[in-house]
Amino acid sequence: MKPDAADNGPCKNYDLALIGQVCRDINYDYQSPVRYEPGGAVYYAGFAVSRIGRQVAVITKGDQTAEELSDVFRGSGADIYPIRSPRSTSIENTYLTESRERRTCRVVSRIHPYATEELPEVRAKVYYLAGLMRGDYGMDVLDWACARGDVALDIQSLLRCETDGRLETKLWPDYKQWLSRVKYFKADAAEAEVLTGLTHVYAAAKEISAMGPSEIMITHSGGLLVLSEGKIHRQPFTSANLTGRTGRGDTAFSMYIAERLYHSAEAATRFCAAGVSMKMEHPGPSAATRADVEKRLSAGT
Repeated sequence: MKPDAADNGPCKNYDLALIGQVCRDINYDYQSPVRYEPGGAVYYAGFAVSRIGRQVAVITKGDQTAEELSDVFRGSGADIYPIRSPRSTSIENTYLTESRERRTCRVVSRIHPYATEELPEVRAKVYYLAGLMRGDYGMDVLDWACARGDVALDIQSLLRCETDGRLETKLWPDYKQWLSRVKYFKADAAEAEVLTGLTHVYAAAKEISAMGPSEIMITHSGGLLVLSEGKIHRQPFTSANLTGRTGRGDTAFSMYIAERLYHSAEAATRFCAAGVSMKMEHPGPSAATRADVEKRLSAGT
């Protein structure tokens, strides 16, 4: 839960502050039974980044109690700052293929939007806007984050919008205002195509870079493409299986940012690809420590 000021003081600094909700996921996997489990970018990112030794604050909104959130993040190492909402976000995901690259999504319920007056004064190097759909937060939250540090944006939180309970991916009118103020940007290949109209991920990354972000990650079924300060870095995924495919992008983006704060883009991309490959071999959030990922890198698998 929220750190005790008596123990940590008001000046505790974090590498990442994650702003987004823990989702109550209802997952219908391809030819598998339904699963009810926590999800959302802050869930997967909170575990992934903390377990490789970075300091993480999770600013999450929903109807979960402090005890429930403690259970959700048990063993993660992240500090949790809960904000109450009458409802949590719940999404029903139906995966259509064994690779889990195609799915349909239905919104069961959603949080009230974040308001700047309810956000805690958390100090971080990067503020990662990790909502689940358009309307989770507005430009005021972007202003709040930009005033405090660098901003990372998962584009799904603005491209995905609810229409009669269905989640659809649509461009929004003021996207250039958002991207001009973001340093770290993440999309998957399909989202990058919606944003740019381009199917080639390298060309899409270059066009997105022209809109403002200097660090761009595009995930796809084969691996990662990162465009950092004009240079392209590619790494394949090396997973033996895809039973842990859910949370791939959230893990990749957060792990990349956490490494990029202290290392080169090339090194961060290699580390991230190895860590994500390990995560996808097991359902749930990443359990890999820094030593685990470094061992995988050394083995070359």
